[in-house]
Amino acid sequence: RIRNTLAASAYREYLSQHDALTGLPNKARYRKVAAEVLKQARATGECGAFLHIGVDGLGRINDALGRVVGDQLLQRIAKRLDSCVQTEAHGELASEQHNPTLYRFDGDEFAVIVPYMEGVHNAAAFISKLLEDSSVSFQRSGAPEVFVTCSIGVSVFPTDGSDADVLMRNAGLALRHAKQAGPHRYEFFSPQFNEQALSRLDLGAELRRALGRDEIELLYEPRVELASGRLVAAQTIVRWKHPSGRIVEGDELMDLAGTSEMDVAL
Repeated sequence: RIRNTLAASAYREYLSQHDALTGLPNKARYRKVAAEVLKQARATGECGAFLHIGVDGLGRINDALGRVVGDQLLQRIAKRLDSCVQTEAHGELASEQHNPTLYRFDGDEFAVIVPYMEGVHNAAAFISKLLEDSSVSFQRSGAPEVFVTCSIGVSVFPTDGSDADVLMRNAGLALRHAKQAGPHRYEFFSPQFNEQALSRLDLGAELRRALGRDEIELLYEPRVELASGRLVAAQTIVRWKHPSGRIVEGDELMDLAGTSEMDVAL
């Protein structure tokens, strides 16, 4: 009974620190190790990095092929990333107490803690290898082949922060900018990302009030056949006349509406 109780207790402890789908250490474990690595870095004056890795377009795959397929892709990507990270054990990206470690952060996102690096150039080759190894193809019978890539956001300590939550947030911002620039890319954090995020937050709040103020208009852009001069179609354009005089329209407006949960209203 004692042995069974201890085994059950150990298993519960394991589950509390690991992701059920991939078997990787989870967000709770990530935060704990991040605090330990930063404490060591403050004592030694060493630099390191937090990498956030996001799967490009996983939502579209879930919608088209089902969440089961999406979960299988996540498991496959997790194995490839883990194999890549393990090759760096006791290498030039490891500190005296910690090796680079992979975590399942959230949803379609993974994270890697690089506990030590002499400079950004040291991590660049590793990041490129992560991008390459995380690219996978998947095909179900009767369905077209799906090719999946990842993007990476990087925050460097202590340059981009000395607190785990700040560094995680900054790595997440860098990841979002990498995805906006196009799939299969990586971006290092820049202070401008914070300014842009705050500006976007303010603009999103104003968009909620814009509907009530009748600042949104729907236009129709004509499509004309050049040979005959005949009107053959029209394209709709949603435009927001901001009180400052700025015009927000098209994809920019729809992206802003999506991040502020106003896309359905529009």
